[in-house]
Amino acid sequence: TKVGNMLNIEINNKYISVLSLKEMLMKQMLLYNNYLVPIGLNIKNQLEEIDISKEPNILIIGEANVGIKTFISSFILSCLIKLGTQTIEFNIFDEIGEFQEYSFLFNKIDNGDLKDYFSKIINEIDMRVNYLSSLNLHLIDEYNIQMEQQNKEKFKRIFYIIEVDDYNRDYDYQYIDDQIMYITQIGRDVGIYVVFISRNVNKITSIMFSLFKYKLLFNNGKATSKLIEYKHLEVLSNKGECLFYRDNIIKRIQTPKLSLDELKKIEKSI
Repeated sequence: TKVGNMLNIEINNKYISVLSLKEMLMKQMLLYNNYLVPIGLNIKNQLEEIDISKEPNILIIGEANVGIKTFISSFILSCLIKLGTQTIEFNIFDEIGEFQEYSFLFNKIDNGDLKDYFSKIINEIDMRVNYLSSLNLHLIDEYNIQMEQQNKEKFKRIFYIIEVDDYNRDYDYQYIDDQIMYITQIGRDVGIYVVFISRNVNKITSIMFSLFKYKLLFNNGKATSKLIEYKHLEVLSNKGECLFYRDNIIKRIQTPKLSLDELKKIEKSI
């Protein structure tokens, strides 16, 4: 495939290997008590990580059956293994119903009205902001350190995963952009984060694309977008391979492969 003035020649491996969650986690120098969450291996077999203490919000784009559900599951389990169930929780707005079989991973599941769901998130952020301000604090880490010293309950970090049916429904994308902007800019300081999943790359606005430092682009078939520099997404496999955007750097990575039975066994052991 040709990209700009460069010609990319892809040579497939003779034998297919599967990246497991255990293999990925064991590549970390320090597994526990840090916020570096592994997400996959790049083409140099090096680990790619996301620091959820600094920039936890993620935009994910890709068609159905390309590995997004498995990525979300492995991301959740990686966070729980590293940080424990007492410090972090995951809620999901699953309008399509794709995550029904994975309900054991989430604290709360919602598939009602999207505007109501955004309102709940914004209210949670405002509650935390106001409460911290009353204590002359601004960050979740400042508050949790004080609570730990006083042996009191700390704030959990909460990920809100939002998957919308943007192939079959028309949304007010300016409204969605505004809500995502508030969550990514204000929620980050108080431990409220968003993972936004779009199945239709053509519905992503330039504002939405700019709001996320971390972006994962899975196979989008033959769909292209002027927002995406790498226009040949069709070269990606449907087995968890994606392009990982971090700032202005793009890397091709392989995310872990997990069966539903494996997920349930790992979840029970945590």
